[in-house]
Amino acid sequence: MYKKNVVVCGAGDHGKIVMDILIRRKWIVHGFLDDVKSGEVNMIPQPMPILGPCGDLDKFDACIIAIGDNAAREKLYNYAVSRRVELMKALDLTAEISESSRIGFGTVVCRRAVIQPESRIGNNVIINTAAIVEHDNIIEDHAHVASGVHLGGHIHIKQGCLIGTGATIMPGVTIGRNSIVGAGTLITKDVEAETTVRERKLWQLDTKTLG
Repeated sequence: MYKKNVVVCGAGDHGKIVMDILIRRKWIVHGFLDDVKSGEVNMIPQPMPILGPCGDLDKFDACIIAIGDNAAREKLYNYAVSRRVELMKALDLTAEISESSRIGFGTVVCRRAVIQPESRIGNNVIINTAAIVEHDNIIEDHAHVASGVHLGGHIHIKQGCLIGTGATIMPGVTIGRNSIVGAGTLITKDVEAETTVRERKLWQLDTKTLG
């Protein structure tokens, strides 16, 4: 049980996921901060209050930034660092994380994610639900590896990248800084910085093959 004065910054969908991780780890969490929402968020076993805007995070000992947008999450991370607020990791109990991997400050690893040996995960990263990070990967700060992504071995994901849901990246590939890999895309070669790569496959059913 973590007993410091902890708050979750961001009361949206990702915020609920992060709060659920902390509740199941039996952390003592005071509630959410959010710049738009007010009131409370329905959580189990009890609703969690929204205590004020994210700018109030320096009123707490520690925080976890639960915002899906990489640029917004990076900005709030830098603010927390400047205010000397401790940035906590949120590691789901069902995630499988190798003891030889390294995970940075403020990083979230969601349900059923896998992080294999000798992988290095930076600060303020999201490894989302059931994502697989194979051995010897480098994922730099403020990146987001979305649900169901499969990263082969020796991949380098540079700062601020978004790897979309269900994407597959083949071993040895480098994804340049602030690039976006679209959902379901297969990446077999390096992607330059500030690039968006999307792949859409349309499958046509051949009714002649049906009995």
